[in-house]
Amino acid sequence: GAVRAEAALRLGELATLDASASLPQGPGAAAPLEATLRGQANLQPLLAPVLGGGANRVTGRVTLEGGASGTLAAPMLRGSASLTGGEIRNPVQGLRLTGIEGRLRAEGERLLLEGLTARAGQGRITLAGEARPLAPGLPVDISITARDATPVQSELVTALLDADLRFSGALERDPALAGTVRLKRVAVNIPQALPGGGVPSLGAVQERGAGAPPPPAPAPPAPPVALDVRVEAPQSILVRGRGLDAELGGTLHVTGTAAEPQPEGAFTLRRGTFQLLDRRLTFSKGELGFNGAMTPSLDFEASTTAQSVTITVTVTGQPASPSIAFTSDPELPQDEVLARLLFNRAADKLSPLEIAQLAGGAANLAGVAPGGARGFLGRIADRLGLDRLGVGNSNGGLDNAALQAGGYLGQGVYLNVEQGADGGPRVGVEVELTPRLKLQSSTGGEDGEKVGLSYELEY
Repeated sequence: GAVRAEAALRLGELATLDASASLPQGPGAAAPLEATLRGQANLQPLLAPVLGGGANRVTGRVTLEGGASGTLAAPMLRGSASLTGGEIRNPVQGLRLTGIEGRLRAEGERLLLEGLTARAGQGRITLAGEARPLAPGLPVDISITARDATPVQSELVTALLDADLRFSGALERDPALAGTVRLKRVAVNIPQALPGGGVPSLGAVQERGAGAPPPPAPAPPAPPVALDVRVEAPQSILVRGRGLDAELGGTLHVTGTAAEPQPEGAFTLRRGTFQLLDRRLTFSKGELGFNGAMTPSLDFEASTTAQSVTITVTVTGQPASPSIAFTSDPELPQDEVLARLLFNRAADKLSPLEIAQLAGGAANLAGVAPGGARGFLGRIADRLGLDRLGVGNSNGGLDNAALQAGGYLGQGVYLNVEQGADGGPRVGVEVELTPRLKLQSSTGGEDGEKVGLSYELEY
């Protein structure tokens, strides 16, 4: 005979749900089916137990109105689910997506994702596509598009990007993510001070004793998501902090899986300096490498000569905890190297004030000096929307120094303005014709007008 069932769920402001299902001719694979489902849910309290005490926060409201017809063996879906007022935040990682809205519509055997959008800074991220939940393997095909999006903005990393990605395949067998991410501007800030110890963790807590329940069986692992993503960054990857101010560019190819990504490639130096007190060195080599891991590593080198001693400065390690070292030829102790670099004389010839300056510079390099991650000029540059802001001259040091400010006007076009104590400002434009060939022009100041081509060759 006929079978009918109804259910209702009331959880206050958390969720409400009404469901009904009927089999007019009784159960059976070919028996006709009629079912309805209506409800709404508040995501924040609903997902809080799942997210636990982590930094992830999810808010929003879901409204559901749908049903199914057809037969038990071949049901046909209908209806829709809408998300409004959604937001995803992780203050620790700097992730923030706001204004998330979208609609999931059921159409027969398909679920259509119709324009799920989220604001990321001043830009947007959009998802659209379809899934077939009743088909073998649960196939999906979803496009992910980002334009002028800033999904990550923290004290350590801020990223402005475009993206064209596709998530496809059978979720239960071989899901894959492929496409291109174009980094328009990325700022990596090296902390000026070493981070604190944070809040201690208790680790895993287990109930013991004769009455303790057995541990739950581990859930079967989900199939790995295969990656084939190209990351393009012609320039405007800015690494700053602890005296380092560098710009890099390049391309990465990320393969492997989402759980174990394997990036190949590196971002190499376009321009960069290292400044300690009033000495500024120009980097001859610089690279932000990945070496098969998504956490980048620094590898920068700059050299200079003081009192017939060749001094080399290297910056290595991860951006969160870099290692800055000084070596010399002939070999000298570290304090002697710093004394010759900063004051151009031996350590035993320094005045008490210079010794204090030397100690302050060493503390800054060690990450125990007070101050922000970018310093005073770095914070002003951020407020003004500049890519670079500094004081110095073309030879390093601060003799006859000028205020230098610059930023990108567009893809591969860099504008620099320099104002010294005497004379008018000098304006320069650099246009990247190819990854190695650049057109440079400048006007103003004492040198007049200049136009030239530069070609960079790594050897």
